[in-house]
Amino acid sequence: MKNVKLKKILFTTLLCFCSLFAFAQNSQNAQMRSINCRHNGEITGILQNSISKNVNFFVTSKDGFISVWSKDGTCKQYQISANQLKLSAINPQKNEIALYETDGDTIHKIVVWDVEKFVKKFSIDIEDSVLSLTYSKKGTYIIAGTSTESGTVFINANNGNLENPIKSSMNMMAFVETANSEKGLMSYSLTGQIGSYSLNSKTEPKIVKNAIAGLEQILLFGKYKYFAGIKNDSIFLIDAKTGKTKNQIAAVNPILFTVNDELFYFDQVSNKNGNINKIFEIQNDNGTKLQSELFETVNLVTNNKVCKVSKVAEKIIFGTTEGALFATDFLQDSTPPQTTDANENKTDNANSSSTTNKICDATELTFELSQKIIDATFIQEQLYLLTNNSILQINEDKTE
Repeated sequence: MKNVKLKKILFTTLLCFCSLFAFAQNSQNAQMRSINCRHNGEITGILQNSISKNVNFFVTSKDGFISVWSKDGTCKQYQISANQLKLSAINPQKNEIALYETDGDTIHKIVVWDVEKFVKKFSIDIEDSVLSLTYSKKGTYIIAGTSTESGTVFINANNGNLENPIKSSMNMMAFVETANSEKGLMSYSLTGQIGSYSLNSKTEPKIVKNAIAGLEQILLFGKYKYFAGIKNDSIFLIDAKTGKTKNQIAAVNPILFTVNDELFYFDQVSNKNGNINKIFEIQNDNGTKLQSELFETVNLVTNNKVCKVSKVAEKIIFGTTEGALFATDFLQDSTPPQTTDANENKTDNANSSSTTNKICDATELTFELSQKIIDATFIQEQLYLLTNNSILQINEDKTE
């Protein structure tokens, strides 16, 4: 008999069966299992927790589970839905997470969970798909950009009531972010419109209509001066005031993320490594240019496609389409590049850094069970799994 510790095993088949049964019995409370926290579906969110003293970050996935990673490196996983968790946002003021749940067809809902007790707080049905989901900076609103006629939905984060702080129509919003004061917000729509709105005011919004349409992974950076987004394997860097493209950078499976309002992207160049690049603002003869420089190279050996990247504490966490998580060190910043020639081509690849290349190894945080589970049972509160060639005894933590 083999004794397999929870940190080194993922019994996905059993977990899904048991959790779906428990979930059907009580959908207000999440079913918990302490496992190694590899997901059985694409990672859709990596959310750093700045409120809790113990929890480091949360991970959401299309398999309907949330992983809770503690600062001591341990993990617990909760099933909170039988549907996909497609979008997620964390309350900046409370231990709460807002999620967009969908079956990809007729079910669309915004659900808020207390992630300290793992109890559902409220749920709101949406008529059609949700394009973006975020909290306002003070946690007053949950803001959901939808493809419905209602446009952007503002939800009171305390009680779930719908509110209307903006009278103007905000349709097809793929990105929304409020100012720290919550007096205004900036947005990007799938049609390529950039908007600047005042909350709870009669002031008319400022709309810029000539930006690139159809961008994905939209982020705002540089003190609200620039938008970034992905389209056709290219990164577009856009002036937020004019909508004009400042630079277009070719990349392989680029994943955007920000650190302290600075823009980075991970470029997965092969199944063995990838590059983290940083966007610098540079002055040249024609004004300000945004340029990409190599920040560090990551040895990340996986056949999975990286789909989410986030900085958590002093680590960079990578999530894949197959549900795995990897981590590497976030190294100290490099020296900004020198002023470039004014005639440099507007479309370029990531440039080599002017400093010595930094190389880091990525370590997998999750493990995949190598043997298929064909049966399972509890004997005196001890869990046993039957595989084709062995019996596994699982040391399971008690549900808190």
